[in-house]
Amino acid sequence: MQQGYHPKSFFKQLWSTISSGNIWPAQVKNNTKNGEYYWVDTTIVPFLNDSGQAFQYLAIRIDITERKQAEALIQSSLNEKEVLLKEIHHRVKNNLQVISSLLDLQSQYIEYPELLSQFEDSQTRIQSMALIHENLYQSNDLSYINFDEYVENLIAHLFLSYDLGINQIESKLKITNICLNLDPAIVA
Repeated sequence: MQQGYHPKSFFKQLWSTISSGNIWPAQVKNNTKNGEYYWVDTTIVPFLNDSGQAFQYLAIRIDITERKQAEALIQSSLNEKEVLLKEIHHRVKNNLQVISSLLDLQSQYIEYPELLSQFEDSQTRIQSMALIHENLYQSNDLSYINFDEYVENLIAHLFLSYDLGINQIESKLKITNICLNLDPAIVA
């Protein structure tokens, strides 16, 4: 077995388990004579005498080195993707905020109501996209968006955007567990 990989408690638990007559299953990292490592899925079965004492053991071992290496590659790739996703989320969130702020700043200099309305509409659309982006980032499945949660957040955002108090308009939603593909959610 590879020196130092498994803690001493690992081996104490092994001997405690099989000495008490129980089967011990585990994945063990071993060394070859030339120092390379390999993994084995190991099951040790104790044979008990008439008094219940273990007198012999059967070890069943299956080489799982390739599987462990594949798992390590997958985990590494997953970690890289999580870092990338966080970076993309951060950049998209910041860029949407910058666009929204620029629209807000520019709208302060607009005197024509139709043009001002278009700027405000664009700003609301950007904020809606930011809300979808945030919901998607927090989702467990990146291909779908929880639409009922999105609608609740969107309504709350609209109330804040248009400075609507709770006493002015009451919202009542009857939506349960609707998940949409990302494309229809963005169009909505």
